[in-house]
Amino acid sequence: MRRATGRIGINTGVALVGTVAGTDHTAMGDVVNTASRLQTLAPPGGVLVGETTHGLTESSITYESLGDLSAKGREASIPAW
Repeated sequence: MRRATGRIGINTGVALVGTVAGTDHTAMGDVVNTASRLQTLAPPGGVLVGETTHGLTESSITYESLGDLSAKGREASIPAW
């Protein structure tokens, strides 16, 4: 059996979506950057979600708080579940 090695970071908020200099569509903004940081911090095969996502889904999904995590390029820590 193969183990999952991918990582997922989920964050909820406002993002700018469009094309940049004729490239394919892309999403930009702090919410996207935070999701990327969460993905990097997630364990192999794991999923981390940000504060807003947690707040919107906690009645439907059981979470384990990981507390505030330090992320590259961020002054403030990121609450993660």
